[in-house]
Amino acid sequence: LETAMGENADQHALDLASLRDAHGRHGNSLQDVQDRHAPHSSLVERLEYIEKSIGESADQHARELAALQESHSLHDSRFQEIQEQSAHHSSLAERVEYLETAMGENADQHALDLASLRDAHGR
Repeated sequence: LETAMGENADQHALDLASLRDAHGRHGNSLQDVQDRHAPHSSLVERLEYIEKSIGESADQHARELAALQESHSLHDSRFQEIQEQSAHHSSLAERVEYLETAMGENADQHALDLASLRDAHGR
């Protein structure tokens, strides 16, 4: 019985030593993993960074959109003013037609006056 117990105790001692050795290796492996991940930002820090970046980008886009809308309103109001002013003016074609008519009538009148003067000189 003492021999069997002794062999059993020896086996337990070997198993216990093997477990302690494995535990030590796992502890070292765990420490290696933790050391490798220590320089990395945590998930919470990374998420906060992304949220901040997106928020800043959205704020900038909102400011730019507001500036564009303001500029568009200004251009639209100026365009309306120009259209209202141009409504009171004759078109280019109307103006050219008026000039051509006036010059034609004037030329006809000059021709009549010239003929009249020639007749008066001819007498």
